[in-house]
Amino acid sequence: MSDLSLQRATLTALVIETFNVGAFTILFGACLHLIFIKKASGANHILTPTLCLIWVLSIVHWIVDIVRARIAFVDDPAHDLLYLSSPAQPLDGAKIGIYSTITIVADFFMIYRCWMVWNHNVYALALPVLCWVATAVTGWVGTAEVVLTQKGGIFHANLQPWIISFFSLSLATNVLCTLLVAYKVLLSQIRLRRSGTESTGRVIPALIIFLESAALYSLSLIALLVTYQLGINTSFIILDLTSSVIGITFSSIILRLSMADSKPSQSTTTASLPGRGNVSGLGGIDPNSYPLGTVHISRLVRDDWSNPKARHLESGVLPR
Repeated sequence: MSDLSLQRATLTALVIETFNVGAFTILFGACLHLIFIKKASGANHILTPTLCLIWVLSIVHWIVDIVRARIAFVDDPAHDLLYLSSPAQPLDGAKIGIYSTITIVADFFMIYRCWMVWNHNVYALALPVLCWVATAVTGWVGTAEVVLTQKGGIFHANLQPWIISFFSLSLATNVLCTLLVAYKVLLSQIRLRRSGTESTGRVIPALIIFLESAALYSLSLIALLVTYQLGINTSFIILDLTSSVIGITFSSIILRLSMADSKPSQSTTTASLPGRGNVSGLGGIDPNSYPLGTVHISRLVRDDWSNPKARHLESGVLPR
């Protein structure tokens, strides 16, 4: 299989990452405008710091890549291949460590969102949490191995088990949480239909947005796993692309769900809720009574408010 040279792959990855970081920064600013200027839904105390941390880490990762490229191609171009292929360089360890941390932070929020949807059910989250802990261990231990390895690049035999395990466990966490949230949302919809209660029609579009974002990140991880196991330099391009894709999907989903929530509801179904009288459309519910995180998905399970578990479907259904 033909492959790019390491120098060409490094420059290509930097160009793509620069473009993606710019896109992420624009989306990040739009999200902050939504959260703090328009005060959408009352800022979520988990979502907002997570979004800010991912953006900061993405910027630092990009700066590290710029410095590495300057050292390799400007300061010492005669030894650029030697510099880029040596994982013992401090900046190379920093690059891998930052990428690992971005992934771990994003996976944590995915588990948090799933935990909210499942009404704090620790049994449903047991396997994703174990995968997340294992992801953190393999990511940071793998970073230490990168720093300690003196030859062979990231494809060295000592590093492969840690790197492959890290990517695989993150993929497993993503897939498990996606399936759990999708199952819970669809199960609630089925129960509503069986009870003869209408919904606003926003659940399926929100679920599609959720699945699209999860699929994008999962596909990038699969591509990264395949190219890394093939031992080709294209994996460096996908690695830098994936680090910025995390932030782009995270912020774009917030905006897409916000725009979907801003559309007027077409439903006129009236339901009687214990202790709250009749509710028609959206006007009968005080949104402040049920904080929905940063982005409303108003009445994702529309008239099942008598079931406390259903309320949490309104909270944090924001894929990365």
